[in-house]
Amino acid sequence: MLQILILLSFILSSQAYGQTERVPAVFTGNSSAPAYLKYEPYRTLKDGRDSRGFAEYYLDLKLAQDVIKYKQLNRVHVHVRNIAKDGLCGDRECFRAYVFINGDEDNGTLLATFAVSPGTGSKTPEVEDLLLRKYDPDVRWLKKYEKPTAFLDWDMYRIYGSKSYPGKVPNMPNAMFFLTAIALHGSFDIVDGTKQSHGCIRMFPDESYWLHTLVREADGNLTVDVMHTEK
Repeated sequence: MLQILILLSFILSSQAYGQTERVPAVFTGNSSAPAYLKYEPYRTLKDGRDSRGFAEYYLDLKLAQDVIKYKQLNRVHVHVRNIAKDGLCGDRECFRAYVFINGDEDNGTLLATFAVSPGTGSKTPEVEDLLLRKYDPDVRWLKKYEKPTAFLDWDMYRIYGSKSYPGKVPNMPNAMFFLTAIALHGSFDIVDGTKQSHGCIRMFPDESYWLHTLVREADGNLTVDVMHTEK
């Protein structure tokens, strides 16, 4: 019986070995990490920033690796809010993304908290439990700036250049669209917890890569909450 258990453990670990490489082995915000060697945006732009210097930063890396390794991930939920309104930050705007797995903020497991920057003014709408947008092959402006690389039926892109940044420079890596032109995505521009974008929700590139990887592992099952952007 013991031999069977040892063999089963070896098989599971062997099958899962390749999976963990899709998530950075050490989450340092450093693009030289092995997981990023073939990550196209970093061939053009380097960005070593991450959210560790911001209030409420949190990442349970071991849990993230385990849920992928043992195929226990069936849902990712991102809850975006201004924690200044909760008295958790002394500034007027401190937007954070709380990442939950296998549930939402009421019944899921908190996996990470990252600093994000939504749109200026009220350009990022408030939403509740909004699903990823379905991929539409007829959307021409997507075709123009990136060949369709959607994952399954969802609008998810590893490399993405917006209409504001045409050409080969991927200024919006790991875009995950949940509205017509609104996405969670990495940004090489300002990400500081305040309203900065044209409407999308900016993340640091490494953190967007990590979130994008989780959502792919959950077969595109992402829901998004956005609060405090219209006030």
